[in-house]
Amino acid sequence: MKNKFVEFICAKFPSLVIFVNYYNDYKKYAKYNFGNKKAKSFNAIQAKILRQTHIIEKGLSLSSPRKGFGTEKINTLLAYLDQYLELQFPMEDITFKNAINVLERYTEFQKN
Repeated sequence: MKNKFVEFICAKFPSLVIFVNYYNDYKKYAKYNFGNKKAKSFNAIQAKILRQTHIIEKGLSLSSPRKGFGTEKINTLLAYLDQYLELQFPMEDITFKNAINVLERYTEFQKN
């Protein structure tokens, strides 16, 4: 059974209830969204690495990518990989290995 005080507040101030619900949703969104730079969980960094590798792979798959493309994206990926290693996440993870492979393919492309 709900607390009588809570029922009274909900009945008298429905807009307050909406605001509280909105605020709680916002806090969850801010904590877990992809753009949260403070997120340092395994899943958050893994998602950032996966996104960067996808961007670079897409550039490599173009019919005639220009030399030097994606330098900024490579630097971002390297920063994510540094963070990944600093937090001592497993190097055996498929996402980490894939990122290393993408960097190797990018380096090979730039050499040719």
